[in-house]
Amino acid sequence: MAFSNAGLSWVNYVAAAIDPLADPAVTLTATGTVTGFPVTNLVDDHLATVWRMTQIGTPTIDFDLGIERPIGAVGLFGLTHTSLDWRVTLSTVAPGGTDVLDTGTVDADLKPGYRQTLLCPEVPVMARYGRITLSNFTTPQFVFPEAGSLWVGDLWRPSRNFRYGDAPMWVDPSEISRSRGGQVYVDVRDKYRTLELEFEAIARDEAWNTILEIDRIAGIGRNLLFVPTPGGEHQNREALLGRIVASTPAPRWAHGWHRKRYVLEERL
Repeated sequence: MAFSNAGLSWVNYVAAAIDPLADPAVTLTATGTVTGFPVTNLVDDHLATVWRMTQIGTPTIDFDLGIERPIGAVGLFGLTHTSLDWRVTLSTVAPGGTDVLDTGTVDADLKPGYRQTLLCPEVPVMARYGRITLSNFTTPQFVFPEAGSLWVGDLWRPSRNFRYGDAPMWVDPSEISRSRGGQVYVDVRDKYRTLELEFEAIARDEAWNTILEIDRIAGIGRNLLFVPTPGGEHQNREALLGRIVASTPAPRWAHGWHRKRYVLEERL
C-alpha cells in the first residue's frame, strides 16, 4: 500500500562508519567483497566510488548503528545489476536477527536505467543491527556487480504533502560541437535527474523541527534521500538520492504556516 505523503531522509546513519569520532561508533562490514573495493565505499558521497562484489555466492552487508535508531528507509543505489533478489533484516539483538523486520528473499524490483532499490517500512521501526543479503543477481557481460551507495535512515513524512506541479527531469550534460563541414559531434556524458517541488503548507513546528534542520544539517553539500511515494508502484524510479542544488527560504505566508521550495539533483 502506498503512503499518501512523500518521505525525506537527511541523515545516513551508516555514514558514521568512516568517522573515527562518531559517538556511538557505527560499523559496516560485508562478505563477498573484491579486494580494493571495500564496503565502506558505500558511504562516499559519490556513487562512482563503489563496493564491488564477487561474481558468485550471496554477498551480505552487516551494519551496527551503535544504538537503536528509527529506520524508515534502507536503500542501495548505483547498482550495476539488471536483476537482483535481496533480503533485509533488522534487529535489536545482532546482525542477521529478524526480531524487528524480515522481508524474506524478494525481487529487488530494479527498474531499467534507475540502478536503485529501496525498502520503506510502512511505519519506521526501531533497530540497531541490520543485514542485507543479495542473491540471484545478473549483470551485463563484462560488467562487475557493484553498488555505489547504501542509505539507512529515518524517513520523515510531512503532515501535508507537496503541491501539484512537481517537475522531474532527466538532464543530459553531453557537449555538442559542430565542425566546419556542419557535422555534429557529441561528447557523451552520463545523464542525471533533477526534481523541483514545493511544500506549500508546512506547520510551524515542522518548519523549525524538520525543514530548517534539513538546511542546517544537509545544506547544499550533503546527500539526502527524497521518496515521492513511499511504497508506491514507481518507488524505485521516483526515489532520488542527491543534494539540494540551492538553499531557499521557508517564508511564513500565514499564521502558523510556512512553505518551502526544493530543487534536487541526483548524485552520480
